[in-house]
Amino acid sequence: MSKQTSIGFIFIATLSVALCGACCAFSNAEEPSAASIAEALKAQEVACGKSLVVNYNITFGPADHRFTETNKYIRTADVLVHEDNGIWSSKETYNKTTKESKCLFWFKGKIENGTIKNGIEGTIFSTQSFIETSRFALYEGALCDIIRSGKISATKEDVDGFQCWRVDIAPKVKAFEKYAVWVDPNIGFCPRLIKIIGKTSPPIVIAFKDYKQVGAGVWFPKKLNVDAMSPDNVAVNSECNVTDIQIDQSVSKDDMRLDFPLGTEVQPGYTNAAYIWRGRELKTPVDPRNRRRASDSHSSGSAFTGIGKGIRVTLINGHGSIGQDLAKYLVYPADVHNIVLILFAAGAKAVSVGGWRVTPLSWITDEANGVISAGGHRVREPWVIEAVGDPKALSASLAKPDTSAADLFVLKMIKVASVTRVTVKAELHRR
Repeated sequence: MSKQTSIGFIFIATLSVALCGACCAFSNAEEPSAASIAEALKAQEVACGKSLVVNYNITFGPADHRFTETNKYIRTADVLVHEDNGIWSSKETYNKTTKESKCLFWFKGKIENGTIKNGIEGTIFSTQSFIETSRFALYEGALCDIIRSGKISATKEDVDGFQCWRVDIAPKVKAFEKYAVWVDPNIGFCPRLIKIIGKTSPPIVIAFKDYKQVGAGVWFPKKLNVDAMSPDNVAVNSECNVTDIQIDQSVSKDDMRLDFPLGTEVQPGYTNAAYIWRGRELKTPVDPRNRRRASDSHSSGSAFTGIGKGIRVTLINGHGSIGQDLAKYLVYPADVHNIVLILFAAGAKAVSVGGWRVTPLSWITDEANGVISAGGHRVREPWVIEAVGDPKALSASLAKPDTSAADLFVLKMIKVASVTRVTVKAELHRR
């Protein structure tokens, strides 16, 4: 064994012992502090080495109408990557250093558009739809960060036969009473159970099951269940099942990088503008009012008038208090577009916005002064979206706690109602 190899071996062995020692020290403490729990969770990220790579399936929807998607999640010291494949597919990256997030969307295998944002808010990594432990997303950040402000229970509590400490966290989001997190000291203080308790709504319950030790000082669940209620009081369950998990593996640059193909229409930040991607920069603003996509005539049943049972979704601007970030209480074109995409992914046969038919590829943009353009038509508040399809399945798709509609429910900016007869005309755009 060479001198360099010996030094490297000693360093790795020392690091492993240190990490395990830290976790064991925390585990044996009778009264752990919130800070020590946070450090134990972060120690597991370090113990993963070069990377954590998780392949899993997520199944969601009411009992009589389930959907399944395949997902891949990669975490390194610098970058988070998430890919999902279904009717709608996407790849999303977040750079921890630059704080830049990028996302590229496909619909039925065809590239639709992309986004570039500054910050993690609004990305898949700020929702409960990807399986994690230390970085599991609550509404205001990763668990390992916000648990520091928590209050520890006086004694351990039983969760499925495991003795756990309960940590109560006071949310900044006023619609919630608290986040209750049960962490197990025998698995490095990973969570066994989380309850997001609302002031007026039923709690969202997240259960982490079948933990497996995947390396020295690293534990990860093979299953994660999210239980919630839809707007019309239908029980909705999301279930993540891990098919493969690896740590300390080299990850290719192609897996970590997201490059927009030349010509992709990209939305920067929350500007509601769209530009053509020309390599390293955005050029040529896109004006959707003067443009009709050829693909519109082939998308999601656009050639027929949709009539049948469905739902009506109403969006309104919220009311924030002085001192709050009032911008988040406004409905943006992206909110309307996301609702449209969710409904189509859940099996909607036809969708309209403000009475005008749209498809998954229709542009929905800002017209200023509270007016939104949907496929070239001006629509004012309240923004009414109607969809033809199974009312239970459509309502349940919006109720998932890991969708972009979740914040609208929290801020009371959305109402969903089942409708016995919805009519969506065949016309798409004005000539």
